Amino acid sequence: MPESIVDCFIAGELTRDYIVKSQNENRLDIPGGHALYAVCGMLLWQERPGLLSLVGEDYPQQWLSEFADQGIDLQGVHIIPETRDHRRFYGYLEENRLQVDSPISYFDRAKIPFPKALIGYQPQRKVLDGHALTAPGFCKIKDIPTAYMDCPSVHLCPMDYQSHQMLPDAMRQGHVTTISINASPSYMDPSFLDQIPYLVNYLAVFHISEENIRSLFRNRSKDLWEMAETIGRYGCELIVIHRNNNSYYLFNCANKEKWIVPLYPVDVINVIGVEDAFCGGFLAKFRKTFDPIESCLCASISASFTAQGFGPFHALDTYPGLPEARLNSLREMIRKI
Repeated sequence: MPESIVDCFIAGELTRDYIVKSQNENRLDIPGGHALYAVCGMLLWQERPGLLSLVGEDYPQQWLSEFADQGIDLQGVHIIPETRDHRRFYGYLEENRLQVDSPISYFDRAKIPFPKALIGYQPQRKVLDGHALTAPGFCKIKDIPTAYMDCPSVHLCPMDYQSHQMLPDAMRQGHVTTISINASPSYMDPSFLDQIPYLVNYLAVFHISEENIRSLFRNRSKDLWEMAETIGRYGCELIVIHRNNNSYYLFNCANKEKWIVPLYPVDVINVIGVEDAFCGGFLAKFRKTFDPIESCLCASISASFTAQGFGPFHALDTYPGLPEARLNSLREMIRKI
């Protein structure tokens, strides 16, 4: 695949998603994964993103061709000579809550025929990462293309603690200067709180969901702003807390400014990938302007389009000029604390 110039790149997993909301509303075996949703959040703002990921030889090659057709650089997608279970199951419950385990029982309750493609599916086990630093579990440093090391900006999707700590150090040896991370549940535990300073030091943006940050500070604090300020003391520029109520807390660690940015008002049909699309949209603006408010606004717009339909590329199927129109409207809805 020929080399091309990229504005920034996204590192994270690619998956094959099985999404069921009702008997008449489901998507079986479609492209998904944190990285793909984040990339599409960037593409909405005419970026040229690269993708860093590892996939098994059974991952659909046609999908990769379609990703390239969308303007995604794939130099960093490595096909390893083994099969990997890229399947992820998402079954919708009431109030857009998700069931991600026991697909057989879910299909049985919903009276929907069980798809043969999910036979043998086992959801990923929820276990905490180890504290001892070993080689990154996501990829090796040699897997990062030279062209990406010359790229100034990168976003790391949820992955293991070792990767989140060690990959940024390696990337800074190139020309990567703006790094954002979306925290992973695999180290959101009070036992990791003393390790967070090593993780966020020199980061541009640390994204974290409300659920994750409350898990991290369990029994230590209940105030989200207080939690953000604590993390901000460790050398990070910006903290973004993804609230459960479809809003975002933005904390500027330098001047202590606090902002509340809502999700652009839409009917939320889908919640899968919304957080990742926000992260991609944020970096798309921040890498050019370093304006946290405008970046948060663009991110909310990216998230809003993802929330309106299923699959990462739904956000790109929109009328020209609509993202900018939503952006102008959203500016009137933000609030400084």
